Order: sequence, then C-alpha cells, then structure tokens
Amino acid sequence: MLARHQPDKGLPYVSLGTAGTVVDGITGINAEGLSVALHQHMSTDVGILTGSRPILDLARQLLQHCRTLEEAAETCAGWRTTS
Repeated sequence: MLARHQPDKGLPYVSLGTAGTVVDGITGINAEGLSVALHQHMSTDVGILTGSRPILDLARQLLQHCRTLEEAAETCAGWRTTS
C-alpha cells in the first residue's frame, strides 16, 4: 500500500506498507529526498524500557522531521526503543 502523508507539522512524505496494518512510514521517502527502510526482526526475547517509544515510530519520525542524513543519524542515536 502506498500512502501520501501531508502532516500539519513537518515534511510531507510517501510511505510503503502492507495493506491492513496501522503502521505507516516503515519504508518511504520525504520531500527532501531522505529515504528510510526499516526492517524489524520479531523476537520473543524482549524487554520493555520505561520512557521509550516503539521502533516502528522511528521511521515516521525520520521521514516527517529530518532533512539530512546528519539529522537522521542524530535522531537515531537518541532513540530509546521499547524492545
């Protein structure tokens, strides 16, 4: 499924996902040309970190708010995931 996003804040982007899922932005490209492809490996060996956010939200954050690779790398470095 290809979806075009025009957020109220941040950059417009398109994302590619699987029909029937509620997650957007796993793979996409934004108006500045920054592309993201996220591959998640599912595991039963996980731990929940307090104050963290789902890894699936990372791609959307990068597409919507980062204009350069440097900005994306900085965002990734400070991202605490839930597992």
